[in-house]
This record gives sequence, C-alpha cells and structure tokens, in this order.
Amino acid sequence: MHPRPRHVLSTACIATALALTGACSWGGSADSAPTEEPADSSSGTAAGAASGGASPSGAETLDPLAQDAPGAPDLRGASLPLPKGCIADDGTTASFANSYASAQDSTGTTAFAFLRHPAIVMRTSAGPLTLVPLECHRGGTALFHTDIAAYTETLSLAGSISLRDIDSGAEAGMIASITTSEGAAHLEWVNQEVSGDRQCHLCFTGIGSADLSWKGNGFTASGLRTTR
Repeated sequence: MHPRPRHVLSTACIATALALTGACSWGGSADSAPTEEPADSSSGTAAGAASGGASPSGAETLDPLAQDAPGAPDLRGASLPLPKGCIADDGTTASFANSYASAQDSTGTTAFAFLRHPAIVMRTSAGPLTLVPLECHRGGTALFHTDIAAYTETLSLAGSISLRDIDSGAEAGMIASITTSEGAAHLEWVNQEVSGDRQCHLCFTGIGSADLSWKGNGFTASGLRTTR
C-alpha cells in the first residue's frame, strides 16, 4: 500500500517555482513565454541564460545528495544521453555541471535540462537502473516539463517517461517522491492541474501519483490518482 502523497515541495521544486513564476501565462503557449532564467537546483538562484545555454552560477547552499535515495549515484557532473522529452534528437549526450546541462539538436535548437531529486535505484532482472527526474526545457524556453529517465550502470539511457504522457494535467508536475520495488516505481508529484485551476504554468494546486512498470526498454503507467 503506497503512502499518501506529501504536500511538501522539495528545495529544488520551490526554487524552480520561484524562478519561473514570472513565466506563467494566462492561456499562452511556450513560444510566447518570457525566457526567464530557471533556478539552480541547489542555490535557488537564477541560472544561466535560457537561450544561450550558459551554465548556472552561484555556490551551492544545500547538498543535493541529501535529497536522493541511499545508494543512488551522484550524477551532478555526469555526461548523460537525454530522452526525447528533453531534446528532439533522442539520445543526444549532454554534459552536466552542478546538475545543469545544455545541448543542441540537429536543427541547432538549444535545449537545457536540470537533474532534480530524488534519484533512486530500481532493481530489474537485467540489472539496476537509476531513475532520475529531469526538468526539461526543450527548445530553450523557460517553461518546462518533467521526464523520468532510467540510466544503466554505464550511464546509457535505458528508457524514459514524461509526466505529461501519464496525464495531460501533469504537464508542469514536479516530483515529490519516488519509491521502487523490483521492476516497478511509484511516483508522487505536485503542481498537478485540477478542475478550477487557472491556466498558469506554476499555479496548479493539485497533487498526483501513479505506478510505473518497467518493460525492458521503457515504462507503462497505471493507477493514476489526482486530487487537490
């Protein structure tokens, strides 16, 4: 039996919300959103320019590893293939520094991503996978969505799933917790759109949860639950 979703934002989520509040648009699209700088996951300060792909600045004030599950590898400075939810060319490798990376697709469009928390190891019959929430800014805009990426021990991308593919109301969802068992994971997130919410990227008042099953090269989702 899964625990009830927690109504607590992680430090990374709060920092992101504060930095991106100005990007909320009343029914506007990502193309019309101002290119405000997203927050650095550890310092809570604005990162480098969104469109230019500059790296975040500012010293860390919290240890992000404290938010990850025991045994999860430190990927803050790793080179990782990005899933298609983050960049048009699936598998494009991006070099992270302080949990931030930018990359260009084959059309020259810059995308950037942040490693969010908690990272956690999921055991499978083929070996362990590290599940990582990625805050994806595909196309270099300030608006974002979250992908859950699964990486092997050699840091190959084994598969991924976007929260917005689980539920359209989770377009701007931010992961609050992940628990795993053999070949399965339970997600809980905040900023879920529910009935009556205004159309603003970080104004949604609901929480959501779902179960993921690993199928060898990707996830299937079930058991979606949303509430205010």
